Amino acid sequence: MKVLVILIGVFSAVSAAVMKCNGVDGVTAEDCEDGVGNCTSPVWSENGGLSAQAYGCGECPANSTATCAQCVATADKGCNVDVTPAPNTNKCKEMTDGSLADVVCPGVGTVTYCTSPVWSGYGGAGYGGLSLSSQAYGCGSCPADSTATCAQCVATAEEGCNTQVALPSAWTEKFQCYNHVYNASKWNKVAAAVTCYQEHTSPMCNSPGESADGTYTVPHNGCGPCDLDYDLTAKTANKCSDCTTTKCNSASTLAFVLAPLLAFIFHML
Repeated sequence: MKVLVILIGVFSAVSAAVMKCNGVDGVTAEDCEDGVGNCTSPVWSENGGLSAQAYGCGECPANSTATCAQCVATADKGCNVDVTPAPNTNKCKEMTDGSLADVVCPGVGTVTYCTSPVWSGYGGAGYGGLSLSSQAYGCGSCPADSTATCAQCVATAEEGCNTQVALPSAWTEKFQCYNHVYNASKWNKVAAAVTCYQEHTSPMCNSPGESADGTYTVPHNGCGPCDLDYDLTAKTANKCSDCTTTKCNSASTLAFVLAPLLAFIFHML
């Protein structure tokens, strides 16, 4: 009887099925070691591509669902098939030499979204300089928490959905103001005027006041009033002045130079 039991055990060990998993290419099956019951494979994501997890025999590391997938091994073939998707066919528009053109997004997998910039710098009261965010037209999703600077649309295989960003319809009235930069301990007017847009019937421009030092920020490159989305005390503290006609802040640099000089002359008198 003991001999029979031993023979049955040997026979069972010899006839036990060898499990198979696909190897490094995700296609060719390889025999696993005794006791291995699972196969592993990498995970594909649109933004990250293929994870570094290898195809093979064994189990995924703990807390690795974002980078590793596993399946139950069989004796017939590897269950961990190649997860690399087919080449992408969706299109998005990209800016080349100042013109938008459709491109097939590179890589594999389905590119779900296209990106484009957004208008910025207008301010809550409705004034602002001509300003698009730095977000590029292109393939992929917007970064997290970027709704103020990036817009996305659903990509298709026909044409890029991220068309030229148009100026919002409400911002149709144009006027011009001058920006100012701080250099050599004084504020200087920038020679070229800034194109501003408004929702209002009257333009407004702003410029640094006599108390504005190098830490002061010129609101919207000189477009709009002093207190637009900035320090509400700037005007009362004489750090900012504003006016109500186009290019009305053009003479502010001269005032910065003359004010200390006039004060000195008055003191001498």
